[in-house]
Amino acid sequence: MKCLRLIFFLSLSAPLFCQQVNSPDTSDLLQDKEFLTKFFKRRAKLTMNWDNPITFCEKIQWMKLYNRHPIQTICADKYLARKFVAEHVGPDILIPLFGVYKNANEIDFTKLPSKFVLKANHGCAWNIICKNKETLDQDVVRKNLNSWLQIDYSTYGGEWVYKNIPRRIICEQFIGEDDNDVPDFKFYCFNGKPEFVQVSLERFHHHKMAFYNMSWEKQPLSITYPPYSGPIEKPVNFERMVEIAKKLSENFKFIRVDLYNVKGKIYFGELTFYPGDGILEFMPKSYDLIFGDLLDLNDPSCPY
Repeated sequence: MKCLRLIFFLSLSAPLFCQQVNSPDTSDLLQDKEFLTKFFKRRAKLTMNWDNPITFCEKIQWMKLYNRHPIQTICADKYLARKFVAEHVGPDILIPLFGVYKNANEIDFTKLPSKFVLKANHGCAWNIICKNKETLDQDVVRKNLNSWLQIDYSTYGGEWVYKNIPRRIICEQFIGEDDNDVPDFKFYCFNGKPEFVQVSLERFHHHKMAFYNMSWEKQPLSITYPPYSGPIEKPVNFERMVEIAKKLSENFKFIRVDLYNVKGKIYFGELTFYPGDGILEFMPKSYDLIFGDLLDLNDPSCPY
């Protein structure tokens, strides 16, 4: 079914991850710490250094446990994050919204255009991209969306920010050109400052990835996927994208700001606190330390 693309993650072995916003009690904190210790050992094949985290992946685990604020839940919510973005940057970068639903049975497909994107707001990679409504299997779509609504995504990797998100389905405009995937610009922001941008091309076919610094100098880096060897043209409004990323990352120790750029029009994608569950396959591995050095967990100017 060409018009439908289902992307989702399912872990069969993840135990319950307890969460209390801001200040977990001692028992919950110990349980969460035990879970993350085992999770890091199982996924990264390393022993977690809680007392003195150094690498980026270690610090992301530390932030899952010790850096919690309600604003992070708002930002992780793919629906409520729109209000956060509108207040901090402006509504002009928001992808037009066709509908918000409590469950998939509320969706009236007759009122939707030929192309659209459906998303569950309380997790990652729960997206359905429809490029031709006429060939869309609506029953399969409803089944998948409703199944996602039953899942607590926070149990997978201890990403507590997803625990208390009111679960919804959102329908956005398809912003691609000629059925092509939209280039994705993911800004890695450390202590309120964008440092690197990951450019992802053809994400749903043959994922190509390249990293640049804020001077648009290509970096010898990739994560999980082989690096794209060819040149990528710098967007004419790249400085505006950097400005947006900086505004949205203010007060956060670390956040990844995802933006799209379609014919010079910038769109907001999402905000992410724990990319890849904080288990990233850096190539080369030295960038785990480089990213870790950029993340100051004790910066008083970044309380979140």
